[in-house]
Amino acid sequence: MSITGIFGESFDTIWKYPKAILPYLVMELVISLLVIIAVFELAGTAVATGIISAGFWALIIGIIVMSFVIGMFITPLFYGVYTNIEVQKLKRKRLSLRSAYDATKTRYGTLFWAGLANLAIYLAIIIVFAGLLLGYIGANGTVLAALGSVHTGAVHTSVLRPLVALAGFLLLWAVLLVLCTGIAAIFLFQYVPIVILEKRGALDSIKRSFEVGRKNFWSILGVLVIYMIIVLLVYFVVGIISTPFDLASRAAGSLVQILISSIVGSFVYPWYIMIMTSFYNSYVRKIAQ
Repeated sequence: MSITGIFGESFDTIWKYPKAILPYLVMELVISLLVIIAVFELAGTAVATGIISAGFWALIIGIIVMSFVIGMFITPLFYGVYTNIEVQKLKRKRLSLRSAYDATKTRYGTLFWAGLANLAIYLAIIIVFAGLLLGYIGANGTVLAALGSVHTGAVHTSVLRPLVALAGFLLLWAVLLVLCTGIAAIFLFQYVPIVILEKRGALDSIKRSFEVGRKNFWSILGVLVIYMIIVLLVYFVVGIISTPFDLASRAAGSLVQILISSIVGSFVYPWYIMIMTSFYNSYVRKIAQ
């Protein structure tokens, strides 16, 4: 199957079984509702008193805690469920959320630990790059002096050179960070289908995903690039749709954008997991024999 066929196959699954995205949609809407309440809480109290209320901070903490719980414990479940739904489609079985959930339960623990290993790899990359940035700034006293001049407003020609050097370093730093995280995404692209379909352990699935990524590097890169372009275009359209509301009222525009983004997110995320599974079927090992 071609790369475009992989996108079509996975999209067809959601088209034929839209019920699959409902659990994720509910989760997205709950989080969005909390964000909207927090925004209006901040706007109301800040305008009236100039002070951010305790209720706002309570909502922010609630959102952070909920996001952490979802990311750590619920996301692996969605990974497995959407993988198994795509497997049902490829095997021409009846599409069922219940059956997908039952098939995921036995692999949930492995998905959880594999997800932690996946997260650890990305965190390691971020920590290394954060260290490089701080090390560069700390090792260059002229950069610190230049930044201090900018902060006080006393910018002279003598401080422009270190600022230009810093800008060049930041550009290179950002490019390399994106490049490294992109390469990591390619090598980790298949760990979820591997956990579900090959019944491997967490670390073994990560290792196997690296092997698949090495053998199919350019194909996975093509899938990721096309997916990102589609997602960016979709969210660009969301921005256009919310613009008239934003012009009428900033609050209304923010509300519409948050709600539409939640609905879109409940589609593009499950679709991505199904794309992973369809790719596995086409490039790694046939699911439907």
